Amino acid sequence: MLASLLTLALITTSPDVSANALPVVPLVTAEGIALDHEGREPEQLPMWGAQLEAGAPDGVGVSIIANAASWLRIHIAGLSNGAGYGVRLGVTFSPFAALLRYVRPIVGVDGGWFFSGDATWIPGLPNNAAIKAVLRDVSYAFGNAQLGLELGSKNVSFVIRGGLSYIDMTLGNPTIDAGNGATLSVKGLGLRGLVPSARIGLMFCFF
Repeated sequence: MLASLLTLALITTSPDVSANALPVVPLVTAEGIALDHEGREPEQLPMWGAQLEAGAPDGVGVSIIANAASWLRIHIAGLSNGAGYGVRLGVTFSPFAALLRYVRPIVGVDGGWFFSGDATWIPGLPNNAAIKAVLRDVSYAFGNAQLGLELGSKNVSFVIRGGLSYIDMTLGNPTIDAGNGATLSVKGLGLRGLVPSARIGLMFCFF
């Protein structure tokens, strides 16, 4: 009898035994949300958002954003460069989004296309009929590879990015008056190459 009482006393007073005997019960709110070990609700990244942006060679545009994961964002944009309209599709990687709260480095890769448009409105163009004829029908494809930063919360952020872009531009096929009743036709005129690129924007993610 005495031995049983001593054993019971040791079990009830031993900190190691009592701690191990108690089950670990996760904290859950009335809405059924499991809290972390510090009693806070896990941060939920909004699934959908939008971004207003401007840059080169992208022009100005509005993007629809889908956050596929905390580190991966997919976006599609409608664009305008003042001469015509275009579209762009891309992805943005944010590898440290789960660790960094207000300053997050990003890597972006995207590509787009501008449909034919009239670029003769560009300020400073010489008053030359040949140049204006070439710029009257301009279209181009482009691809961007850029590094940048998101500054702000995961709901509202200022985004800045820069890098390199490859452009494949097709110019018009004009017929130019060469004088004395003669004309000169230009076919297949285009420009291709790598150029510096940059983009800034304001991103909203609420849904």
